Amino acid sequence: MPFVEILKGPDQKRYYPIAGGETFGRGPENDIQLFAQGISRVHFQIVFEDGQFAVVDKRSSNGTKLNGDRVRRAPIVDGDTIRAGNVEMRFGAGACPENPLESDGG
Repeated sequence: MPFVEILKGPDQKRYYPIAGGETFGRGPENDIQLFAQGISRVHFQIVFEDGQFAVVDKRSSNGTKLNGDRVRRAPIVDGDTIRAGNVEMRFGAGACPENPLESDGG
């Protein structure tokens, strides 16, 4: 299952599986809460449409960046980086790795 990995910001090195439709932001109504400077209540969403994933900015105050460029809506592929406020993450198209603290070994 595709995933996002937090590269910079709170929850660094954490993985979140993505099916399509997940919202990201600081509010409790989001599928993935991001607690960092510059994050809007509902900041962006990852959608799956017509066989492709895309990132959709949800009218965030500070915008959503894909590979350094501010976008409103854009397709995403394996290895792309998404930045919202002070949080940077990578989209992965392969299997979602286990989070270190949630594995059976800990």
